[in-house]
Amino acid sequence: MSIEIGLSAGDIAFASTEASSRFYYDRMLKAEFKGMGGSWVEQLGLEISGCLGEIAVGRWLDRYPFSLFKERKQGDVGEFEVRATGHATGRLLISPDDNSERKYLLVTIPTWEKAIIHGWMWGYEAKDAKYWNTYMPKPVFAVGQQFLHDPNTLLR
Repeated sequence: MSIEIGLSAGDIAFASTEASSRFYYDRMLKAEFKGMGGSWVEQLGLEISGCLGEIAVGRWLDRYPFSLFKERKQGDVGEFEVRATGHATGRLLISPDDNSERKYLLVTIPTWEKAIIHGWMWGYEAKDAKYWNTYMPKPVFAVGQQFLHDPNTLLR
């Protein structure tokens, strides 16, 4: 069962500002692009969608996403990692070096006013060979929405 969360123009403005800060912070640290975005513009867009996904999960859990950089190592929202995409049929993407002991939530953002939390999976579950996908710009584990755990099970 997926969960729909409303987004506002204010959410988009905050996400854009936060994403820009994260992007420039990483450049200041001379960090390489780790995501799927090819150019810096595409990478910034991915950062914005990630922030919108965190806002949606934070609103659903009644928690604020972390925005202080050193606190982000604890998780995106509480102990949870959030993966977001603008593709309605998007998959949960997990790289081989992602933490296997974390819970990852998939959020799609099909329109500017709506985010959908589709479900979650442990990192170690997602790192199954059956999910390995070499068709992405960078090979990753790509878990289809139908294989994710119901997000409501996180509330129990």
